[in-house]
Amino acid sequence: MPAGMRLVSLLGLLFTALQLIAILTTSKAGIWSAITGAFLYGASLALFWWTIAATRQNRLTLAFSEDAPQHLLAAGPYKFVRHPFYAAYISFWLAGAIATMQWWLLFSVAVMSALYFRAARMEETKFAASNLNSDYARYREQTGMFFPKLFGGHSGKFQTEKR
Repeated sequence: MPAGMRLVSLLGLLFTALQLIAILTTSKAGIWSAITGAFLYGASLALFWWTIAATRQNRLTLAFSEDAPQHLLAAGPYKFVRHPFYAAYISFWLAGAIATMQWWLLFSVAVMSALYFRAARMEETKFAASNLNSDYARYREQTGMFFPKLFGGHSGKFQTEKR
């Protein structure tokens, strides 16, 4: 397992424990923060499982790995964002801070988002150096990194070839 992935796993466990403690001990969250947090948790889970389904046929490598990409996914959630796993994870961390109104949890959002951003940039650098670079450049223009592009985004016409 790459060192960066081990760090993500270790911090993920720590921050998950902190979120659970915050959820179990918080008393200052109101109904709207609880509803918003629950919605974000649900959206995070839905995006996560949608991404699992989209990658079932074409497995991806672990974050921070050094291998060259073998294929480009542009279906399912990948039609809208380039890194839907990371988007789901960011939504999860944000949900905890919003649901509990414990703003110290924003530290976990910032740390984990920075790690996901670094992993995503590393993956994009690997695509740029691969034989998929021209396809990926077009795909990158049409999709957002973690959030869908609202303007000038995916037209639904992007197609990739298996190589």
